Order: sequence, then C-alpha cells, then structure tokens
Amino acid sequence: MVADDNCHMRTLVCSILHAFKITNIKEVGDGEGALTEINAFEPDIVITDWQMEPMDGMTLVKTIRYFSDR
Repeated sequence: MVADDNCHMRTLVCSILHAFKITNIKEVGDGEGALTEINAFEPDIVITDWQMEPMDGMTLVKTIRYFSDR
C-alpha cells in the first residue's frame, strides 16, 4: 500500500514498485483512507508520507501498530 497525499509522489513510488515487478498495489491519499483500506486489502507493507493531512504518517503507523498488537 502507498499512502501519500501527493498524487505525483504516489505515482512515482508505484512506478518504482512496478519496476520491481510488484503489481498488487493499493494507493490511498491520506491516513484515514489507509486505515479503511487496510481492513479489506491487508497489505504486506505500507509506504507512507510522514506529513499528510488530516492524519499524518506517524499517527497512521502508530494506529496500525496498536491494532495489530490486539
């Protein structure tokens, strides 16, 4: 999963992942969208921007860790 509020950066990161033959990629534009999609998509890895609005990358990572420990 690629979570970034900058569309151009999401495209760049996805292009790099495609170059490594990674094709099952979900793109989201913010942290709240990432949390919603994580339940359905269950990604192996999340690449996130640290400075997003309204939920930043740090809060996203902390939330994922909190709920994955339960």
